[in-house]
Formats: sequence, C-alpha cells, structure tokens
Amino acid sequence: MNNAAFERLEKLAKEPAAIERSVEYVTRQLRLFAKNQERILICFPNEPGTLGEILDKAVREVGAVPVHWGEDQRWLNLIRTAFLNKITVVIGPPLVVLGLNKLSKITRTPLYIRHAMTTGYPSYHWMIEGIIRGLDCRTWGYFTPKASPVMCGQSCGESWGVHIRQEEYDVEIVDENGNALPDGEQGEICIIPKADPDLRVRISEYARIDRSPCPCGRPSARLVDFDEGQTIDMELHRLATELHTWDSVLDVRLSRGSYGIEMEMIVFPGLELPQLPACAKMVVRNWDPEHDEPFWFQPLWRNNPDVGEND
Repeated sequence: MNNAAFERLEKLAKEPAAIERSVEYVTRQLRLFAKNQERILICFPNEPGTLGEILDKAVREVGAVPVHWGEDQRWLNLIRTAFLNKITVVIGPPLVVLGLNKLSKITRTPLYIRHAMTTGYPSYHWMIEGIIRGLDCRTWGYFTPKASPVMCGQSCGESWGVHIRQEEYDVEIVDENGNALPDGEQGEICIIPKADPDLRVRISEYARIDRSPCPCGRPSARLVDFDEGQTIDMELHRLATELHTWDSVLDVRLSRGSYGIEMEMIVFPGLELPQLPACAKMVVRNWDPEHDEPFWFQPLWRNNPDVGEND
C-alpha cells in the first residue's frame, strides 16, 4: 500500500461533510434493527475524524446508547463491559468479536448479543461463520480499510460480501501492474474517491466484484471473497485460520523471521490445544486477564504490508 496515497484518501474521508455523510450511511443500516435506548458496544476509540466518531454519532442518531470500550482495552474489560451493560449489539473488528465469544464461554459470562457489526479488518467467511455459530446472532459488515473513516461499503445481511458505496467511491479490481481486471476475477482492490477521481489507491487487500442481483434488491455491486493475495505468506495464513477456530485459543500473532515461523499464542488453560508446527520461536502462554489486550491492530500473517504501491 502506498501510505501517502492512503493518507490523501483518509484526509478526504475526515472532512466534516464527509464524516456527516458517513454517519448518515451507518445510521440507515442501524435503523433496520437498533432499538431506542439499546446499549451498543463500540470497540474503537471515540476520537474526532475516526471510525469511532462515525459509529458513535450513528448510534446516537437512532436513539441507542453508545458504550465505548474505553482506554482500558484488555480482554477482561471487554467481557466485563459487554456483560455489565447488557450489550445487545457489538461493533468491532471480527477477531475481537470472535474473542468476545470465547471469553463468554471460558468465564461462563452470559451475553445477550443479537447483532454483530464487523469492521476495521476484512471479515473472511470463517470469521463470520464463527461469530454466528458462537453468539447465535445476525451479522453485518463494513469495508473500512485500516480501521479508518474510509467507509467503502457495507453488507446487507442477505448475502456474502459488501455492497460498494457507489455514491462516494468507485472500486476496481486490478492486477499486479494496476490494470483493471474483468468482473469476477480475483485481484487487488483499488479505491477511487469520487471527490478526487484522479486518486487511485491500491490497498493490498484482494477480492472480486460480483454484479449479480442481490436478494436485498440493492443495485450496487458487491465485493466478495476477500483475501490478502500476494501480500501474505499463505502458510501463515492457513495456520492462523486453523488456530483461531479453536475455542482454546484466544489470540495469535504470527510472523516469519530469518530462521522460520515465529508465533505468540494466548490460550485458555485446561482446554485441548491444536497441534502446533515446528517454529523458530514459539511463545504459548495462558491468558493473563490483568494484562492481555487483543493483537487485532497488528498484522497477523502479512509478509509485506507495502506491496502494491500506486497512487
């Protein structure tokens, strides 16, 4: 990703008028299920010009009550906040929402979540399936690269993928040279803001465009089958996917060092663990409620986050 190009894209999304349009965009979806005075947990900082600000304002617009994770971002505080506030809707990165489900089981803390909105990181099928199965809730998703206020699309709840926010962004799927690919082919996502159509931002995330009719009736095309393409080490990707599906594994951080795979994994004591590969460096430790925070904001299995520079 070209960081300078993305900063220009993010600057456009942070303009006050753009923030208000994004608030309206989220509000329209929240009105489909949010109830008056319902308490909604937002797992992002509520700071000016951020994704957290957009979500906070949208929750207030529908008459619900935003509950923020706050400065204490330990896993322990997350489950406490969800339980004590009787949270029924949670908005956060998919791996954090998955972790919340695991914490509920291991601590025997009942949750009342009926809707989960995932954003801040691509939501792969296995993540969404795990959330639905674990929390027995309905899921909704947003495409917001790098947990930024750049809101490029949202799911409809009727099909996989996210509908492109066509009033704000054009999206192309391109090959390694930046050439547009035909619809249906997998390639790198290139975002083109309508406020600055000369700006083309390749974001080092991969998907394909599906223009087939959606059951929800929306005419906009969908981005489906998200993956990280050539920017990742596929061995680490498969390993991370396998490990995160285990209820005994709360969190995993993987990288490839000079001598092989390096792994840090947080587990719950007393539960069966998956078979682990040989690693150059391995730290497997029990969950420390007093200190552990999610790894979600750090690259989990990416080789080079700056692949695909282009502006």
